[in-house]
Amino acid sequence: MELCDRAAARGVTSDWLTFDDGHGGKPLCLQGLDGRKQRFIAEVPTTFSFWT
Repeated sequence: MELCDRAAARGVTSDWLTFDDGHGGKPLCLQGLDGRKQRFIAEVPTTFSFWT
């Protein structure tokens, strides 16, 4: 989240982010993006559990 916040502070924004299961498997990362209303597509580990 720090990189996203630093980029936004410098006026760099993106409509979408994509990333692999290295970040997609970290619930706090996903929640942070969701809280910032940042759209993303993430690969998640096969063992990842979630609720819609």
